Amino acid sequence: MLQTAKYAEEFALEFFSVDRFIFRASDVFTLDDHSHREWLDRLDNCHVYFLAKRPRLSLVPHSVDISTDTVSFGAEWHIKGVRKQETLSIPRNSFDEAEHSFAVSPYPHRELVSYDARGRAIMATLFASSVHLFENLPSEVRDLEVVYIGKGLRNSVRDRLLHHETLQRILGDIGSEDPGNEACVVAHAFDYRKPYLLMRGMPVEITGDQALARHRKAAAYRPSLEEQV
Repeated sequence: MLQTAKYAEEFALEFFSVDRFIFRASDVFTLDDHSHREWLDRLDNCHVYFLAKRPRLSLVPHSVDISTDTVSFGAEWHIKGVRKQETLSIPRNSFDEAEHSFAVSPYPHRELVSYDARGRAIMATLFASSVHLFENLPSEVRDLEVVYIGKGLRNSVRDRLLHHETLQRILGDIGSEDPGNEACVVAHAFDYRKPYLLMRGMPVEITGDQALARHRKAAAYRPSLEEQV
């Protein structure tokens, strides 16, 4: 016995992530000063975000070792007050030719500073946003613990976080109760598709003008941003 469908055709809404950003929550206040305009424009298309935390990674001073193939340096973090350390390496060809030498930035030692052949600082690379890319780090450092999920509808995730009481509370809680960790934001931009499904060979309940009117209404439907989020 064939199953009966209500209509001979159906529409579905499929939502999928098309872009993602991760950054330190504390940086939301200074993104305009340190980020490319193209990145900020993409970030402003993100409307769903996760507030998360993971161990605060610092670089070990005077640990940089440069070879023909790699730039290596020590990284350290604390788990419940216990200090841990690992050596990280980046292929030398990942850096620009103008980046001649490297050193760990001053306290709190969060960045790898690049210098040109004349000893001038030309770049500072922050690793807090790319910890998950270093496979030799243990999962306790790379993984994020999500503590809050939210949406930004006024303009974007960035605008929402600039006026977010929960973020202020989370930052305060981490600073006082979990000082070995730091808060991160994972922001997502979503798009949607509306595939058309035809129920071939299946008996239907509603046909004729009523089915046609419903088809036109469904085909014209465009969910608002609030409905999408």
